[in-house]
Amino acid sequence: MLRPVTFFTCLALLAACQTTSAPPTERGDCEATAQRLQSSMLGVPVSEIDGSGPGGRRVIGPDTAVTMDHVPARLNLETDENGRLTRAYCG
Repeated sequence: MLRPVTFFTCLALLAACQTTSAPPTERGDCEATAQRLQSSMLGVPVSEIDGSGPGGRRVIGPDTAVTMDHVPARLNLETDENGRLTRAYCG
């Protein structure tokens, strides 16, 4: 029989193994949006672009510092110095 302390220790270890990545459908939705923007909206001002991923949207300018956290369903929009889209990707 397991002791209560051993049981709760095992439970805590299992909880630590959980992943926090986005479900495949959210990731797929973001990828579809990024591909659409990449193929048809390059050069368009980001302020005129209607779209984001299920994990939100992040606009990255040429001198913008960004965190290295990876959010698979977040849409990232890179811009040039004039605020025009140069790249769209998820993560």
